Amino acid sequence: MIILYTSSKQKIEIKDKPLGKGGEGAVHNIVSPSSLKNLCVKLYSEKYRTDEKRKKIEFMIQNKPPPHKLNHAVYTLCWSEQIVFDDKGRFVGFILPLAWQNSIKLYSLCVSDKNNPTP
Repeated sequence: MIILYTSSKQKIEIKDKPLGKGGEGAVHNIVSPSSLKNLCVKLYSEKYRTDEKRKKIEFMIQNKPPPHKLNHAVYTLCWSEQIVFDDKGRFVGFILPLAWQNSIKLYSLCVSDKNNPTP
């Protein structure tokens, strides 16, 4: 298990093995506390743990977009919720909601694909 701390100094444990990896880091399940079970942590790779990245995430947290409505359906983004730090207080990533079944990647909504339109 990996021990991290939220910006409000709450201790969290995440699984060592990530749910998935990408260009900037990996996403890990939160093990405890149980109150965060529907959330996960994006843990940045070492080179992306910059002050500039931290400021960007802080801005995103303070400027969360409202749910979007289209044709009576409500769409929600898996948006940054809290910054996380290691045991030395260094920025390492952020907490965000887990994606749910049948969720669509934001990228796919921004790229036109005439052969495979999104709902």
